[in-house]
Parts: sequence; C-alpha cells; structure tokens
Amino acid sequence: MNKLPPTPPPSRDPTGGAKECKFCTVYLFAAVVSFMLLLLLAAYPVQASEQCKDWSIAAERIMQARMEHENKDVMLDRLNKANLPEQMVKDFTLLINAAYSIPIQNKIEDKLFLIDKFGTEVFIQCLNNTAEAV
Repeated sequence: MNKLPPTPPPSRDPTGGAKECKFCTVYLFAAVVSFMLLLLLAAYPVQASEQCKDWSIAAERIMQARMEHENKDVMLDRLNKANLPEQMVKDFTLLINAAYSIPIQNKIEDKLFLIDKFGTEVFIQCLNNTAEAV
C-alpha cells in the first residue's frame, strides 16, 4: 500500500495574527507626532538634543501609563493642575492623546516594545525637525 504520510496541520500564529498589525497603529500617529514636535521646537529655546531626549522620556512615561491602564482623564487633570506654561500643557495634551490612540497590549513584551517605540519615534522626529529647522 502506498500510504502517504499525514500532512502536518497548518502552523498557527499564537497571537491570532495580531502580531503583524499591532505595530501599524504606531505609524498612524506619526503624522500627529511630527506636527506636535514642530510646535515644540518652535516654543522652547533649549539645545535640541537635550530637548528631544526630555520629550522622548516624557513620551515613554505617558505610554507606560497608558499600557498600565491609567485613566486618560486623570492624566489630563494632573496636567492641568500642574504649574506649567500654557503652550507646554497643550503640547503634553497632544502627546497624551497620541499615546491614548494606541490600543493597550496584553503581553508584557508588546507593552515594552510600544513604550520604547513611542519614545524613540518622538526622539527621532524631534531630531529630524531640529535638523530641518537649521
């Protein structure tokens, strides 16, 4: 008898296919971040690399709060109660809104990836905008 060996079942992605698309949302808000950073660079006369690093750290903290299910309204309320210049409050509000447009991830490695990616995108875009301004 010529019996064929059984065919293996098709491989399944344990993430349900979400792995391919979960990073797509990071790029959806890139335009928002670009616009926001143009505003930031014009508003604050600090050395660009220091400024970009500070905004990157702030972006990572905001995204971390997002991934830890921090309520957006609580964050915005804290921001409004802080003694910050009006333009800075507006800029932080843009960062918060951009972070909260990203869905919360379930896996720790996905959360860490998005936190790092958000901070890195802000940093790179800030540096690019600084170079274009010069």
